[in-house]
Amino acid sequence: MAMLAGIKTGSRSMTRKLVQEGLLWKVKRTLKIDYIVIAGAMNEPSEMIALAPGVPRLGAVYPDPAGWFIVKAVDPQQSKAVTVDGKQTMEWIVSVEMDSEIEAVDPVELPPEVSWGSETQEVVCKKDVINNTEVKTALGDPLKLTRPVTIPVLTVSRYYHAVNFSPEIIYSYTNTLNKETFWGAPPKHVLLKNIQGKYSRIELPDGTKQIFFHATFTFKFRREKDSKEPWTAEILHFGKQYKDENGHTLQAFSQPGNTPIEVRLGPNGEKLKDSDDSHYLKFHIYEEMDFTPLAINNTDIFR
Repeated sequence: MAMLAGIKTGSRSMTRKLVQEGLLWKVKRTLKIDYIVIAGAMNEPSEMIALAPGVPRLGAVYPDPAGWFIVKAVDPQQSKAVTVDGKQTMEWIVSVEMDSEIEAVDPVELPPEVSWGSETQEVVCKKDVINNTEVKTALGDPLKLTRPVTIPVLTVSRYYHAVNFSPEIIYSYTNTLNKETFWGAPPKHVLLKNIQGKYSRIELPDGTKQIFFHATFTFKFRREKDSKEPWTAEILHFGKQYKDENGHTLQAFSQPGNTPIEVRLGPNGEKLKDSDDSHYLKFHIYEEMDFTPLAINNTDIFR
């Protein structure tokens, strides 16, 4: 007869999901636990493994410190051959999934949903990242080289009372940078790239009906070592005028022909020689915003 050996270490997990039934919203909790079962014989069928004493039965009520759950699925899977009391038999992992539903007092009080991903971007590589040598030809001419950089992407979703956040307010945060520290990143290192949202008319357990706004935010994090001034634009410094050695502003003309032309400029507007490295101007193209009113910082979620 199959025998319960214990619960697999680290297998217990619980997830929470907001589900709607008519106009009433509830929090659905799913509890998953993996049980280790030793078969009574090498060829014992999976049906008998699932009936091992101590393994929750399908459809049964399971008491847990987090509440009462209903067993929705019992899935036995062979794990490995083992030897018990000198006899060879089979170890099974029985995955048990249980559901429980409780009414949500207020969707705004639910913890935000957080997920992490990544995105690969190309950045200019001016130096060898190991040897620290400049990216140039043997004769000193600069080379155009980029390298891939993986940046973290954070997605956070939560509910708001609609009276507090209109679409104009919410979407004013799009394409802005963090003004304060956000998820541990210093100011101007996190870009709020995208916001998706929808309105819902939700009936609360007390019978009142309210309008809620559900927003999903997508943030991109710039690694500091990849750029001293993240989220800025670089433009080649050139123009039709330049300053001579006496500080006078002159018009650039082609020789011969005296046709107005654009020339490369240095930091102070001087005309660069063909052998000089190009100079780039940097501009901030994203506004800074205080993300505090959104209440989605890690210090808001993990308190």
